[in-house]
Amino acid sequence: MNNRTSILKAVIPVILFAVAFIPRVLQQVEIYAIWHTRGKLFIEAVLSRQWADTLLGPHPGVVTMWLSGLAQQVGALVDPGFANRTLVQKMDVELIPFALVISLGIVLIYFLLATIFDHQVAAVACLLLALDPYHISISKGIHVDALIAVFAMISALFLWAYIQNQRRLYLLLSGIFAGAALLSKAPALFLVPYFLLVIGGWLASKLLLRDESQSQLNKRQIPSLVKEFIIAFLIWIVGLAAIYFLLWPSMWVQPIKSLTTTYGLAGFYLKTPHPNPEYFLGQIVTDDPGPLFYPISMLIKTTSVTLVGFFMVIATLFNPKLEKRNRMTILLGLAFIFFFVLMMSLGAKKKTPYAFPALQFVPLLAGIGIVYFFRWLTKGRTALLNLLLALVVIIQAVISLGRHPYYGTHYNYLLGGPKTILTNNIVAGQEKGEGLEIAADYLNNLPDSQLLVVGTHSPVSFTQYFWGKTVPLTDDKVDYMVFTRNWML
Repeated sequence: MNNRTSILKAVIPVILFAVAFIPRVLQQVEIYAIWHTRGKLFIEAVLSRQWADTLLGPHPGVVTMWLSGLAQQVGALVDPGFANRTLVQKMDVELIPFALVISLGIVLIYFLLATIFDHQVAAVACLLLALDPYHISISKGIHVDALIAVFAMISALFLWAYIQNQRRLYLLLSGIFAGAALLSKAPALFLVPYFLLVIGGWLASKLLLRDESQSQLNKRQIPSLVKEFIIAFLIWIVGLAAIYFLLWPSMWVQPIKSLTTTYGLAGFYLKTPHPNPEYFLGQIVTDDPGPLFYPISMLIKTTSVTLVGFFMVIATLFNPKLEKRNRMTILLGLAFIFFFVLMMSLGAKKKTPYAFPALQFVPLLAGIGIVYFFRWLTKGRTALLNLLLALVVIIQAVISLGRHPYYGTHYNYLLGGPKTILTNNIVAGQEKGEGLEIAADYLNNLPDSQLLVVGTHSPVSFTQYFWGKTVPLTDDKVDYMVFTRNWML
């Protein structure tokens, strides 16, 4: 039995990596040409030691540009004709390191969860995460949203692990991944108050323990706990600052400008809605869609498995046999979701991917809840427990992989599924431009297709597939118009 368990522990990370990597690296759906260009400019600036020129946008998207730029360099070394490849072919190469980093991140999350809970909980939770259709959809493009999310989750889990065993290395690693998240996208600044919540809440819980002799707050511990908090924060912030400085050359020569460019637009985004109108709750929205936008958008992007599992993890909190440390960990996961969504809801500019760092915690927590529920249900019958957990993962795989490569077109079937949700315009849908290549293939097979002029909302993407001339949708001299359902005319 021990040998079998050891084999499983060795095999599961390999299986998890494959499950995460394969659907993310195959058939890129949306072409983010801007990040291809920025990656090229970034790596050229690094190679020519023009450090200031590595400041290319407010995101700041540094990790994205490193991965894209290095992939282009490697592609050019391996393939002498790489420069003559189409944009789609180049970006397919650039997608490989993205999928690799995200998949390895999910494997690291597995090991962290195994430390915090156990290997069974970690395996189920991470398989549900790896197979989550929205997670795959966001991960299948060269952008910043998947990277900030995975790095933020790893940072949070290192904090959870720290409060269980007090290894200061975990604080340093949490800070490093928080820095990587900040290098990806500015909203990762959320991790600073989240650190205060996790470490401050943990230390406060120690302070509130009753002194056996005096039956009052153990005030004698206050100085040592304050010292412990300060040391923890210093270790964490050093890790964050070090990686932020080391990986972004612009910080070496113009730190003030780099920081103000990244964080100086916070007030603008608080007041300015997204420039593109979209459907929400059956209406065409041109302004701030309001506080319900993220809760509803996140709800319909869950799967039937993870939605039920999420309710299970909430129910688990009321189990008197649940260990206090695991109850605290679950509460911290729920707190991440609640407070991150609250923070993002303050801004007028709202899109579902902006809440992705919070949304990814739903399948993770769902996996925890499902394992605990089935353990209670099966009452020690190991074979039945393993069978039920395997069935849950298979159902999640069927729901998700059945929509390849358009994982973003999934909507929760318990809430009506894609047809009901999109017919009633609950949300815009087709956010990733799914199906552009299908429309292009249809037009390519028309007579004299090379002479056709097609107007589209995404000329950069569409021209990679269409043989004729592609112009913006606003051009009045077109033979056909191609646009997704979320593009208002």
